[in-house]
Amino acid sequence: FGQAGLDGVISALGAYRLSIHSYGTYVRGTEFVQAGLDNMTKFSPPEFVVLVGTYAPLAAFVKSARKVWGTNILFCALSFVGSEQFSAALGSPEYRRNVYVTQVVEIPSLDQPGHMESRYRKALNYFEESIDLSQESECSEISNGPDLTSTEGYLVGLLTTKTIQKNQQEFIDLNLTNQTLLRLKREQFLNTVYDAGLVQLDDEYGFRLGPYGETSGCHFTGNGCGCNQGMRKVFGSMIRDDGTFQRYSPLDLDFDTCGFKRNVWKVVFGQTVSTATRFGQALYQGTLAAFEAANRESRLGDATLSLVTLDEGLNATAAGENTRKLLEQNVYAIVSSGHPETVHEIVKTADLNAMPVIGSPADLRDLRQPFSGGVIGSPAHLRDLRQPFQDREINIRASLYDEALCMISFFIDQKQLPVQRVSLLCDSVLGVEACSAMDQVLRTRGLEVSGRANFTRVPNDPIQVLQEAAEKSIDALAATLPHAGPELLILAGSQASLIAELVQSAHRRWEGCVFAAFASVGAEELSADLMRTANGKYEGPRIFVSQVVPDPSSSDNSFVQQYRRDLQALNGSITPSFASLEGYITGQFVVEVLWRLPYGSGRASFLDRIYYERNIVVKGGLRLGDFRRDLGNDSQGCNQGFRTAYLTEMRSNGSFKYVWNVDRDAQSTCGEPDNNCAGRMVRASRSDVCRLCSLGQSSNGTHCTPCPKGTFGDNSFNCVTCLEGSTSEEEGQPQCRQCDDGIINPSSLICEPCRIGWQVDEHRHGCDQTPLFWIIVLGITAPLLVLTLALLPFTCGCIPVLLDDVTLDSDSECLMVKAHGPHFVINIFERIPLRMQFSDTGDPRLDKEFQVQVMSKHKLKLLHPETGSPITDSFESSKGTARLTFPDRILRAGIFGVPFVVLQGLLLVLVISLIGADLVGLLQDPLLASCVYGGAVLMAMVLHWMSRKLKWQNPLKRRQKKYRRELARVHPYPVSCPRGAGRAVTEQQVATLFSTFSDFIRDRNMYYINANIVLPLTAARKLSFAELAGPNNVAWFVSHYWGTSFKHFVESLCLHAQTIASAAESNYWICSLSNNQWSISEELGHSWDESSFYLTLRSGLCVGTAMILDADALPLTRSWCLFEVLQTFLLTSEDAKYKGLMLCTTSGVLNLGCTSVDVSMALAGRLAELRLEDAQATDQRDKEMIENLVGSMSGGFEAVNHFVRQVFREALFKMKERFENEFGTLTQVLGKAYSAEHLLAEHATQQNPGSLLHQASKRLEATLLERSSSSLSGGHVCGIRLRKNSSTIGHIPTAMAALELMRISDADKESDVHSDAQAARAQSVAV
Repeated sequence: FGQAGLDGVISALGAYRLSIHSYGTYVRGTEFVQAGLDNMTKFSPPEFVVLVGTYAPLAAFVKSARKVWGTNILFCALSFVGSEQFSAALGSPEYRRNVYVTQVVEIPSLDQPGHMESRYRKALNYFEESIDLSQESECSEISNGPDLTSTEGYLVGLLTTKTIQKNQQEFIDLNLTNQTLLRLKREQFLNTVYDAGLVQLDDEYGFRLGPYGETSGCHFTGNGCGCNQGMRKVFGSMIRDDGTFQRYSPLDLDFDTCGFKRNVWKVVFGQTVSTATRFGQALYQGTLAAFEAANRESRLGDATLSLVTLDEGLNATAAGENTRKLLEQNVYAIVSSGHPETVHEIVKTADLNAMPVIGSPADLRDLRQPFSGGVIGSPAHLRDLRQPFQDREINIRASLYDEALCMISFFIDQKQLPVQRVSLLCDSVLGVEACSAMDQVLRTRGLEVSGRANFTRVPNDPIQVLQEAAEKSIDALAATLPHAGPELLILAGSQASLIAELVQSAHRRWEGCVFAAFASVGAEELSADLMRTANGKYEGPRIFVSQVVPDPSSSDNSFVQQYRRDLQALNGSITPSFASLEGYITGQFVVEVLWRLPYGSGRASFLDRIYYERNIVVKGGLRLGDFRRDLGNDSQGCNQGFRTAYLTEMRSNGSFKYVWNVDRDAQSTCGEPDNNCAGRMVRASRSDVCRLCSLGQSSNGTHCTPCPKGTFGDNSFNCVTCLEGSTSEEEGQPQCRQCDDGIINPSSLICEPCRIGWQVDEHRHGCDQTPLFWIIVLGITAPLLVLTLALLPFTCGCIPVLLDDVTLDSDSECLMVKAHGPHFVINIFERIPLRMQFSDTGDPRLDKEFQVQVMSKHKLKLLHPETGSPITDSFESSKGTARLTFPDRILRAGIFGVPFVVLQGLLLVLVISLIGADLVGLLQDPLLASCVYGGAVLMAMVLHWMSRKLKWQNPLKRRQKKYRRELARVHPYPVSCPRGAGRAVTEQQVATLFSTFSDFIRDRNMYYINANIVLPLTAARKLSFAELAGPNNVAWFVSHYWGTSFKHFVESLCLHAQTIASAAESNYWICSLSNNQWSISEELGHSWDESSFYLTLRSGLCVGTAMILDADALPLTRSWCLFEVLQTFLLTSEDAKYKGLMLCTTSGVLNLGCTSVDVSMALAGRLAELRLEDAQATDQRDKEMIENLVGSMSGGFEAVNHFVRQVFREALFKMKERFENEFGTLTQVLGKAYSAEHLLAEHATQQNPGSLLHQASKRLEATLLERSSSSLSGGHVCGIRLRKNSSTIGHIPTAMAALELMRISDADKESDVHSDAQAARAQSVAV
């Protein structure tokens, strides 16, 4: 079995030009495979290993080989290995990977089985159900489910069943003891199979076996006769990691042979040549040398090439007869056959014998059967073998036009010989086409043929006949010459002896003439005829012969070296020649194409491969092609292989040397004429002779055209642009003239003077830019354009006025608006009211249209929108914009009293005039103009952006930005927290807020703070101020009126923190800072008990309520403050620890008696007549809700009024008690004569806030801080902090120190000498 498998592998590899890399064997019935593996490891690792044997030794081989070669090697076992057992023997997945097994039946365990597999499974299930597998029996070990072996057995059973069914009656009641009858039935059974041929196992899906057939009397044509094999398909499978099999379709193979038959492909080619001539013998030798080399090197694997050569004796009739004989021998193709005189008969005979010849209009697929061959590599290169295109005629050599072009390129283009008079002598049958090609080439060089004659082939013997024919032809040529004899005589023919006589006869008449012959003459034969009378040394005229093959004696060409080696291997006595090299090229071409084909390919496939590959590179590196089929479109077919023609010159010893060659582009030419004129010559039609254009003209290939103005015609007939500084003012000029009086106008090409800002350069070639150019462009035009564009937003009123401040002027008592920068509102048309629309000011009363009056370039007076009278109400804002209404924004916005629209119009007219006039020629340089004007536009945009960025950052916004950064530093990650008690702020946070914005806040109230500071600060995150700055748990609930001065609010709050609140209790819940001003409705809730006010007071964290009071006790006039007082009253009643209502003023906490007498008395008078039921609210619904709440409690408003008055009454008594005590102490102290310094050093007791001493200390600090140039707001805040932290100021003697320092201060007013020292002394006392 192993040898049979080896033969099959060798045959299969040979069909694909492959051979066995290495092989090993083992002894049947053993598992000793190491010797075979050792034999294979002597070589490099294989890529693919075929396994032929049984499962146990092959599994052992795979395991051992994996250890040596790794896991990437592919293994494939033939089916009789026993697939399931083989997989089990391999064991682990690492040995099963990349292992394949061919199968003779389809794998039965597919997930989606076919119809045949389904029937098999049903039968197997029925078999399993019909036996008791639990009982020990012969069948219990048979059924193991679907497998490959039982599948094969099932097909055998089906074949038997189908055969018996066809003769069912014959097998009923068969007597098995009757041997004679039994033998007859067996024969009948076999005859049924062989007579049927094809056995249909499945009628529906066409699963069949066969064809079967006997050797004799078989009625089946093809591969059925003499065949007892049923399956005609092999299935591929791959072992999975788990040991099961899966289908591997790339290994599937359908075939139509009856088993394996080793087939050696014998390819026979036919040749018909004149073996008696040197040319024919050489063609045969070269072709045979290529075939024998391929056979010797097994270039085609098992395929062998042979050549059947018949002698035609230069007889066309014999050539045709030879062709018929070769067709009868069923040759693969005809190669290297014929001669220019016989090749037509070869092709004609092939056509008459139904040989598909190239150029049939039928589709090639219809011409492949029957197919008798093709003509490949004919040594003739006549045009009718190329046109019309014939794809079965494969030409190897270059065309006649290629040879003619090579000759003329050498003699005329390269000017190797200065010839102008060229004559032609042509064979009247075979040389006409060559002479026609030469005439075409000469016409493209501007030359006409100088005389032309034909000659006729004559017998070679006797010599006198040749000489007479030659003289006659030369006389005929001389009769056609216009004047002198030819300088170059071209000879076209194939009879070398006659052409030799023509050369000698012409040389005797025109001694200086040079001769050139086409390759069809046969260079070696021509040389032999000329050397016959030369006595070993040729001394005649110069003779050139074109060639279609490389130099056969070259030592540099690898292909030629290979040719000489193969020729010597064929016969060491053969001399290399042009003809044998041509035959060798044809043979190598055939070998190369066959190598690219599958084993046993037909002739049609051979041709298809040539035109599919297009370019065939034969062994040795020689390229042939581009082969192209004629597809009926613009791409014409081409059956020519070589595109290179060579020119050789005969030496004195009769040999030839290569002097020139022309290699035409294989992609665009196919031996066809190039009808384009050489150089710059032109012609109207192809029949004309090309001519040169005159100076001052250009050539387009067909006509001469005068060169346009600004150019001149050079010697190569190109129109060349004049050099800079010169021009041609008329068409068709051979030269340009210098422009000395200016520059050349690009449109008129006339010399013109330079523009403004330019001057003629020193070489007079053009104009150079002067500094004046850049002054005009960059100093005038560009700035004006920038200004015009930058002014455009102002003209159209797109730029609103940004507000710095809106406040009531203390002097004029009118509402003034201060703009951030100039407002650009001008006073024209004064009788017409000037109106502006205000927006985003934060005050709804201000966000509307007003009349305005211009006070200065930064200030506007706000007037009533209807009456135009000054507004005296207090509107406070430090943000927002104002915009003139239409048409005021167009007519009354300007600068220096001139409206922007007027300035814009003047600038626009000026800029357009400057650009349109283009005085400096800037527009002549589009790139520079684009840069200048584009830069101006960009600059205007940048200026506009910068002005907006700078202008829209007013001082308040810049301060907010800085403060926001400081808050982010202290509290970098603000987040939202629940409403109520967790959003308190510290006294320090409130004081810092005031000190940061004090110069903007001044005496403004909480409405201003909320709209201009709190909302902008929290806008980005939409949080409350407490959440942004860092929230705290509440200690004191602050009740206050938003209309109270924020400065008053802060001072009162800080005094409360000094006197009552500890460090842990200095956290205040302030509605404007603790509520999220972006979600007021959510803060108020749906009812009073859902409001943040209520939640905070009732949180259990609040220790008391601090009410900020001014002299008018305005908080008690607001409904929400009333609500807070009510809750405080209730908390005081319910919780003994609740500290109640603390009344805070700027002089101290009223409850502690720490306020001044005048403030206390004023508040007392206000409270005496105040009724809480008169409190108001912004929203009437809030007022009604709070009044209802108060009315519903016991005692109602009377109880609440009594509560507030009682608190204040107790505070008054407290103040009275403290005043009397301190008054007595102060009168005693005044009697003592201590210095201020002694008093300060002796006493260190903390003073009581709100006492007389406290008030004196406060005045002292104000005086000191004023003298040290502290700010107003900083003084108050710092004073509060100093009083809170100081341990020296606060004793009763402090009042004495204060009086002493005041006395010193009065004295300082009289003398400035000691002012600085006294100020420092006062400051030190304060500290």
